Amino acid sequence: MAETKKKHPGFLVAAAICFVIAFTAFSGLLLRFDLMGRAIFGVVWMVLGVVWLGSFFGAFFGAGGRPR
Repeated sequence: MAETKKKHPGFLVAAAICFVIAFTAFSGLLLRFDLMGRAIFGVVWMVLGVVWLGSFFGAFFGAGGRPR
């Protein structure tokens, strides 16, 4: 019998929050006068959002559905 993967909506919410924080950093609402700080801060939050999005889609779980 095939096992279905349960998707946790918390991962999707965490990814959305990370992308919103990254957008505010890139738009200049945070660290307005520090261009390098905005770039670093935005990239870090963007990467974190991609990791949460990958967790939502099950990218870090093996064929069994759960890590050992």
